[in-house]
Amino acid sequence: MLSSAPRDAGKHVPVVSLDQVAAPARVRVVKVADGRRTRQLLAQLSIRVGSQLEVQRAAPLAGPILVGSAGSVVAVSRGLAGKVIVEVLA
Repeated sequence: MLSSAPRDAGKHVPVVSLDQVAAPARVRVVKVADGRRTRQLLAQLSIRVGSQLEVQRAAPLAGPILVGSAGSVVAVSRGLAGKVIVEVLA
């Protein structure tokens, strides 16, 4: 776990990278680390800051992570998922 970030006054929500989230889970993207090209790639997959995603499956042995986003399911590599910082929703 990376840290806890304040969401509301007095409340702390766990913040982790997408590759650390166990499936199944609902998450909200709070930050995309790295540069413009990474943000463009993720935007093409409908993954942007503020997007809500559903982590459906994490393939074993460093395989891709399947996430539901904007009505579709996309596979995100572990390397790319490590650059997406999310908060886990209850």
